[in-house]
Amino acid sequence: MAAGKKIGTGVGIAVAVLLVLAVIGYSAPNNVAINQPKSIDSPNPQLTVDNSNPQPKSVDNSNPQIQIPSNEPIMPTSSSQCVQSLWQHVYNPARLQVLDNCITASGIIREIRSEADGDYHVLVQLDNQYSRLINEENIKSQSGYLVVEPVCQLAVTQEDAKASCVAFSNHINIPPIGSHVKITGSYVLDKEHGRWAEIHPATSIEIIAETQPIAAPTDNGTTQAPTSSSSPPQVAAPAKMVLTVTPAKDPISRGSSQSIIVNVEDENGNPIGDVTLSARVTYASGYSRPFSGTSDNTGDWSFSWQIGGNSNPGTFKVNISASKGGYESGSGSSSFTVTTAS
Repeated sequence: MAAGKKIGTGVGIAVAVLLVLAVIGYSAPNNVAINQPKSIDSPNPQLTVDNSNPQPKSVDNSNPQIQIPSNEPIMPTSSSQCVQSLWQHVYNPARLQVLDNCITASGIIREIRSEADGDYHVLVQLDNQYSRLINEENIKSQSGYLVVEPVCQLAVTQEDAKASCVAFSNHINIPPIGSHVKITGSYVLDKEHGRWAEIHPATSIEIIAETQPIAAPTDNGTTQAPTSSSSPPQVAAPAKMVLTVTPAKDPISRGSSQSIIVNVEDENGNPIGDVTLSARVTYASGYSRPFSGTSDNTGDWSFSWQIGGNSNPGTFKVNISASKGGYESGSGSSSFTVTTAS
């Protein structure tokens, strides 16, 4: 009986041990998996932020609300601010190379000139952030100023520009010299005047409200009080240029080489050198051919070309325009007769 109890007890113990082992053996893998610590090298994406994000956020690079200052001019991205119909009143628009249909810049008006083509030349000393809008020709011929042209503001006396202003008169108010202004219009290069930069045609010239007109220094170092806005605008009176245009041969037979000699002087007969000159020869057929150059220190410039052997005989017209900083723009014209070959 005692032995039976021992056997029964042993069996019970053995069964209990087996049950315990079975339970341990069944649950141990789960315990290991549950308790295993997660490593930063784990493929779990929630624990690999430092390694898997290729562009971590930073103040300088990724925050769209923080801008790094730039010296680049701020320009509109569309032409909605510009009146594009003004291009219908730009004479010979092919002479202008359009770089941007519409930009806005700011600066100080330093000079205002009346032009024979009916436009004003408003010379603007640009604010620093817009200084890249001018080029070497602006520095050479326009004292470093940007040329701003409101079109058809005046009576037109230049023959080839009259048609562009027929039945149209522009009414942009030109602030006085010394005004700090915002200018909007098309940004172009004038191919007939050394490719200087312009805003042409100008849509608007507005005084910047929070500033007062800034007086320009005079030759003796003093400043002149700014002038209040008035109409017509305060226009400088630069020296005038006188152009003489002479064909080398008149008449001349078609198929021959022709030369045009141009001389530029001031009103006192003194030669003016380094003048930017543009010429346009209009054939009897209506075809026109452009030329450009610069006067030498004697005020002379000439150009030559060969007239085609099949060109229509008749009157050929020559129109010259001239510009130089400190002088009123000048113009001159002439003509010659082309005959059939003898």
